[in-house]
Amino acid sequence: MGLNFLRHVERSGGICFVLSLGSKDPIADLNVLLKEMGPKRLKGKNILLIGTKADLEGSYEKFCKLREYVADRNWKCVPCCAMQKENVEKVIELMAECSGKLNS
Repeated sequence: MGLNFLRHVERSGGICFVLSLGSKDPIADLNVLLKEMGPKRLKGKNILLIGTKADLEGSYEKFCKLREYVADRNWKCVPCCAMQKENVEKVIELMAECSGKLNS
C-alpha cells in the first residue's frame, strides 16, 4: 500500500500531518514523516500540522516549539483536543482550506 499511497499524495493539493503533542518530541516525529514523504512529494503542497492531545500537560509548550519550527515554511499549524472538542471545527476548516476546497 505504501507506493500506492505515495502516488495518491503526489496528486493531492495538500497534506495534513497529525502529530501527538503527547509525544516526547513532536518535531522529531514530524521529521520522520517529512523524510518518508521526501521533498519532491511536498513541493507546492499546502501543509497543515494538527497537534492532537492539546489538553495534556506540557502540550502548549510543545505546540509552540512545533509552530516556531515550521514558521518559515508558511505551513499552518493548529492544536486540538478531540476529547474536549477543542478546535475541532477549526481543524475541519483548515483541512478544507489545505485541500484547496476553500479559498483562503
